[in-house]
Amino acid sequence: MDAEDISIAAQWHGEPEIFVNELLKVGFLEKGSDGVLSIHDWADHNPWAVGAAARSEKAKKAAQKRWGTKPGNAPSNAPSISEQCKDSGAAMPQHAKGNAPSPSPSPIPKDKKHCASPAADAPDDEPFYLTKRRRKLKGQQLTWFEQFWETFAYRRGKAAAGDVWMDIRVTQALVPEILAGAKRTAAERPALQRSGKTPKFPQGWLSERRWEDEPETPAGSETQVPKTDRYWRDKAQGLPGYRPDMTWTECRDLASNQGGAAA
Repeated sequence: MDAEDISIAAQWHGEPEIFVNELLKVGFLEKGSDGVLSIHDWADHNPWAVGAAARSEKAKKAAQKRWGTKPGNAPSNAPSISEQCKDSGAAMPQHAKGNAPSPSPSPIPKDKKHCASPAADAPDDEPFYLTKRRRKLKGQQLTWFEQFWETFAYRRGKAAAGDVWMDIRVTQALVPEILAGAKRTAAERPALQRSGKTPKFPQGWLSERRWEDEPETPAGSETQVPKTDRYWRDKAQGLPGYRPDMTWTECRDLASNQGGAAA
């Protein structure tokens, strides 16, 4: 299993690599010299599961020894019915000579054509995308997802992102918000990479609803920050006269009067 498989099995919707690295740090997982991930001391904690293959092989050998069979030769060991019953074959009536009366009218229809539903017989030709959890993303959801994928422009873990897309149940009203956020994130990504930071994968970006993030304010443009409720409360905290039960307008007046922010 790779990092994505482990994160899906654990129902982790963030970055798979971050999740696996944390499991390695705490010692829950360990990586062998061949790079294969495994649970720490799995054989000690779950010997029953570890010995499943050996038990199965042992049971097969015991059965072969008991019945005197050999692998790959089982059909030839059982005597056929014709050989066992050849001396009393006359006592067994043939099925074609049964004494049951024929029903009248016959239950077998003369016209053997069946009337199947066209929808049931028609092949499913609708295009779809198979997600990491083997689900089919299709129809309008597939169209919207492909638009997001192209706009986000960081093509990592598409199958896992498809699962999150299906989980959050995207609506038509939500699509413009997601696409706008994806476009903004794509524009900010080059600066993020130049600073040495790892960009957010589509899977984690969707699961964390990052399209709701506010745009980052460029350095030196403090006056461009929206004057929201939270903005004024943060400005007023710590100033003389501040009370936790103050309304945001009272916080605004307090911060403005004491030079905490420009009105």
